[in-house]
Amino acid sequence: MTPEEHQAITRRFWRFGTTEPRSDRRPLCAKVVFNAPSVARDILGRGLQRRLDHEDRPLRPSVDEIVTIPPPTGSKASVGIFTWGVTILLFVLSVSLSYAQTVIPQTNWTVVFADSQDVVTGGAAEGSFDGNTGTMWHTQWFNVTPNPPPPHEIQINLGAIYEVSGFRYLPRQDGSQNGWIGQFEFYVSLDGVEWGTPLATGTFAADELEKEVLFTNKTGRYVRLVALSEVNGNPWTSMAELNVLQMACVTPSVRLVQPRSYYLQTSTDLPVLADTCLDAGQGVRFMLDGGAPLDVFSAPFGVMYTGLSSTEHVLDAFVIDSEGTPVIGIATYDQAIQVGIGDYYVAMGDSITRGFGDSVSSDDASQDGRNTSGGYTPILEDLLTGAKGYPQTVVNEGIGGTTSADGVALISQLLQKHPNAQRFLIMYGTNDSAIPIPSGLGLQTDDPLYPGTFKDNIQRIIDAINIAGKVAILAKAPVVLPVNDVQDSMIQNYNLVVDELVANPANRIPVAPPDFHAYFATQYTTEYSDALHPNGFGYQSIANLWWQLLVQ
Repeated sequence: MTPEEHQAITRRFWRFGTTEPRSDRRPLCAKVVFNAPSVARDILGRGLQRRLDHEDRPLRPSVDEIVTIPPPTGSKASVGIFTWGVTILLFVLSVSLSYAQTVIPQTNWTVVFADSQDVVTGGAAEGSFDGNTGTMWHTQWFNVTPNPPPPHEIQINLGAIYEVSGFRYLPRQDGSQNGWIGQFEFYVSLDGVEWGTPLATGTFAADELEKEVLFTNKTGRYVRLVALSEVNGNPWTSMAELNVLQMACVTPSVRLVQPRSYYLQTSTDLPVLADTCLDAGQGVRFMLDGGAPLDVFSAPFGVMYTGLSSTEHVLDAFVIDSEGTPVIGIATYDQAIQVGIGDYYVAMGDSITRGFGDSVSSDDASQDGRNTSGGYTPILEDLLTGAKGYPQTVVNEGIGGTTSADGVALISQLLQKHPNAQRFLIMYGTNDSAIPIPSGLGLQTDDPLYPGTFKDNIQRIIDAINIAGKVAILAKAPVVLPVNDVQDSMIQNYNLVVDELVANPANRIPVAPPDFHAYFATQYTTEYSDALHPNGFGYQSIANLWWQLLVQ
C-alpha cells in the first residue's frame, strides 16, 4: 500500500458522520473486523486510531457504518457480499476518557495575575506552585479591612504550549480551613487574553484532600483558576498547590492551534501555529487552499499568509520527514475548514439578545456553522453574508437577567475575548426597567443625578468600545407588556436616551438604532412568546431590522 493510499484511508475513515462543532481532542478507539490480517496490521499500524482533531467535529457512526478500503496490489481480500477491497465493520466506537494524563512541570511557571495575595504573611501567589505543600497562596487578610471578597483568581503562564486536560487543587495543609475553595471555575487560554468559557466548573468537597478535575483538553499556555466562594462563606481564598495536567503527546503528531475550523478574522494576514511532537529531522508542511506548500523544520512551527481574499479558506498541516515526504501515522495530519476572512460582530445584551422564547428551531444555526445560538444572531449572520458576499459572524454574548450595569462590568471581558471583533451590537433596558434604574434622560455627565443611570451605563460601554478601536451600535429595546404601562414607559425613556447617545458625535455611532419598541408595539400579538420575549418569528423580525440598518 502506498503512502498516498494510507493518507486517503486516514482522511476518509475519520470524515464520516461529522455534524457538530466540538473541542474534544481525545483519541477514539475502534474495534474492526478484517478479512486480510496482514492488511489489518498494516492499517492499524499506520493511522486508523488518529486523534479526533479533524474538522473539530464528533463522529456519529451507526452500528452498520462501513468503510471500504482498497487492498494492496495483488490482494484478493473480500468480506461478505463484497468481492473487492477490505471492508471494515465498525461495531464498537467509543470515546476514550482515560487517555494518559501527565503533570506539567512547574519549573517555568510564572504568575501573570492574582487579584489578591497576602505577601506580608507569606501568602504570595507563587506559593501555590513551588512544590512545597507547606506554603500557600492566600488572599489578603492581615491589617486589611474589609478583607477583599470573592471571586478571587490566579492566572499562570505555564511557560510553553500544552494540551491542558485537567488540574489538581490541594487545599492548605496546616489544619485550618480558611480559604478552602468552594465553587470554582477553570479556564485555559493560548494568549492569556481570550479565555472563552470555563472548561470546568463545580464545587469542591470541604476537606483537605487533593481534588482532581478532568475536562476535554484545550491547547493553551495560560491557565486561570477562579474561586467563586469559600467553603464556610468567608472572604478568603487559599491554595497549597496547583498542578496542571496535560494529555500525553503522540509522536509524531501535528495539531493546528491557530486557526481552528470556523475561525474568522477581519485582517487579510493570517498567522498559523501548530502544536507538534516530532522525531528528529521531521517538520510540518502547511498548505492553504491546496496551494504551494510551506515547510517548517524548527520551532515555532508556524507561518504567516498575507493578502488573503475575503472568503472561506481551508488549511492543511502534515508531518513531513527531512526529505519533505509526508509521514504516515496516527496523528500526522490536521485540517481547519471554513477559516474566514470577513466581518466580525458581537451582540451583547440580556435574554432577548440571548434568544429566550425562540420557537423556531430551523434557523437556530447559521448556514456556515459558526453560530448555533438561536435567537436573532444566526439569522442576521446569514442575511449579512448573503448581502455582502463574504464571511460574516455575529457572536451571541447575551446573558439572561442582566442590566446595563452588568454590561459595564462585562464589556472589558468581551473586548478581551473578541479581539477580532469590529462592531458591538448593544441592547439593554428590559431588566433595567424592572428595578427600575433611572434613565438619566436629558442629564449631562456633571449632573449629580447622572452616575448610575441607564445613560451613564450605556455611555461607559460605548467609551470602552471606542477606546478599544471598535464601533458601538445601539438598539432600542422592545416593548414590555402591557404597552404603555409603568415598566414599558421606562423602556420608552431608555429608548429616548439611546437617541441622545446616538446623536452625540463623540460616540461615533454610524447608524440609527433599530426601533424594536415601535415595531413590536403593533406586532406583539403574533410575534411575542410572553410579556417580555419575542417568539421565533419575532427574532426573525429583529434580525431583519438589524440587517436593514447594517447594510446601509
